[in-house]
Amino acid sequence: MPLGYIIWFPLGFAHKPFWQGFLLLFGAGWAIIVAVTLLTPAEKTETLEKFYRICRPPGFWGKITQTLPAPERRRIKKELRSDIWECSLGIAFCTASVAATANLFGRHWAPSIAWLVVGVSSFWLFARRWRKRGIFKSLSA
Repeated sequence: MPLGYIIWFPLGFAHKPFWQGFLLLFGAGWAIIVAVTLLTPAEKTETLEKFYRICRPPGFWGKITQTLPAPERRRIKKELRSDIWECSLGIAFCTASVAATANLFGRHWAPSIAWLVVGVSSFWLFARRWRKRGIFKSLSA
């Protein structure tokens, strides 16, 4: 927040194209993140293991994942693949919803129907997977 204020007002980027201030803000933020990462001590391995078990973030966690038991590593990889597939289904549904609506307004009937089929199919697959995982049970309680 303070960096955004400094860039927008004292440096005068409020009166320039948005992308210029955003690019400077993004670059400065990135530089600060890298500097803090390099200048501060690393977290303890136990803390990182606990964080990884709770959040399971993607990325370069090889050193931490190697400390986990093999069955847990396999389970985490399987969950990641499942999450990527479900995310892809969600993206397909959202894309199909927008495309079908845009084509309907343009009175392009064949593409509208095709996008509608993609949307309904991706939503059905997504909902079926979540029902199998028991995610909807918590909503009915």
